[in-house]
Amino acid sequence: MEFVVTVGAGGGDGIFARTIETVIQKHNLVAQQIVVPIKGGGSGAEGFVHGKMGAGDAHRVVFGTSNQWLLPLVAKVGWKPEELTPVAALAFDEFLLWVRQDAPWKTAADFVAAAKAGTMKMGGSKSKDLDETLVRLIDKAAGAKVTYIPFKSVGEAAVQLAGGHIDGNTNNPAENVGQ
Repeated sequence: MEFVVTVGAGGGDGIFARTIETVIQKHNLVAQQIVVPIKGGGSGAEGFVHGKMGAGDAHRVVFGTSNQWLLPLVAKVGWKPEELTPVAALAFDEFLLWVRQDAPWKTAADFVAAAKAGTMKMGGSKSKDLDETLVRLIDKAAGAKVTYIPFKSVGEAAVQLAGGHIDGNTNNPAENVGQ
């Protein structure tokens, strides 16, 4: 069986896929081995194309974000949303605004006010994904122009935030709390 992950290493979908894999194997729910390939290239497009190429293969499951529907709206990709079949929504992924503990902003309103007043750098796991979409919503709400920096993974974005190289990011708790 294949649990295809459409984000970079350390991302929430990968953590989730490996958690499900562990539970399945711990309780011997299937006899065959489960592999969890990481195919996060192109904001997850690589994984969704891999899923499409396995049409009819009941042993290939794609773990992904809403990019199945979002990417075709903003980029030329190798699938149409209706070519992939959603099986189940297994989790609701809360995204939070993260800053360093020693940052001068203590509330989202403080952060947005600073974004409006100056130059802010925010990072995320990829371009044209939920991370960047949330940053653009902050831009719109604040009347600001936040610089968005896409990294290879949410883990890398979290490390860049912890190191003070960016001012904030939008990730879910599982992806950032370790930093």
